[in-house]
Amino acid sequence: MRRVVDGDSLMLADGREVRLIGVNAPEMGRDGAPEQPLARAARTLLASLVEGRKVELVYETERHDRYRRILAHVLFTDADGTERSAEEALLASGLAWMVAIPPNVGWVSRLQVAESEARSAGRGVWVEPRLAALPVERLGPTTTGFQLVTGTVEHLGQSRYAYYFELAPRVTVVVPREDWARYFANLGNPDQLVGKAVQVRGWVTPHERGLRLRVGHPAMLTFRD
Repeated sequence: MRRVVDGDSLMLADGREVRLIGVNAPEMGRDGAPEQPLARAARTLLASLVEGRKVELVYETERHDRYRRILAHVLFTDADGTERSAEEALLASGLAWMVAIPPNVGWVSRLQVAESEARSAGRGVWVEPRLAALPVERLGPTTTGFQLVTGTVEHLGQSRYAYYFELAPRVTVVVPREDWARYFANLGNPDQLVGKAVQVRGWVTPHERGLRLRVGHPAMLTFRD
C-alpha cells in the first residue's frame, strides 16, 4: 500500500487506485469544490489503518468503476493479529455513509450493522449539522453530489426501463426495473410507496426535468413513520 487518497480510496504500491466498496466518505476539496466536514478525519483514519501495511483486497462481481479504479473491500491486520475491514472501521467511527451499488452488494448487511453503531452512538456524520439530511424542498437547481434527502413519494411514473418516484415536482428517485425485480421484492408493488415518507441517500445529478437520484438497492432508502 502506497498512500491513502481520501477517506474511501487508496493507492497501491504498483500505482493502481482502489475505491472501497460500500462506503462513501465526505469529500476532500477538489477542482474548486469546498472540502466537506470530516473529510480529513476520514482520510486520517483510513491512513492509520492501512498505510505501510499489506492489505488484502476482496472483490465482488464488478471489479472496476467507470474511472478504471479497482473496486474492492480492503482488509488489514490489526496489531493484535485480528483481520479487520477498513469499510466497517470507517462506518463504525461515523466517518462514512454506507452505500449499496449493484451488483456489489454482498456486504450490505454487515456494513449496515457498522453504520448503525455510529448512528446510535452519535458519531461523526450523524451529528455534524452541515452533513445532515436535507428536506427535498431545500434542494436547489444546482445541488449535486452525494446527499441524504428526506421527502414523501408524491407520484409514481414508469417507463420500459425504470420506475420514477417523484418527491417534489422536479426531484425524482429513479430505480431501474432490473434492480427493482432483483432487490426490491420485499417492498411489494412500486405504487405501494406513493404517500410514504422516505429518506434517500445517493448522488444527486441534474436532468432536463430537474434533479435525479438513481437508486439500485433498498438499503439506500429508509422509510419513516
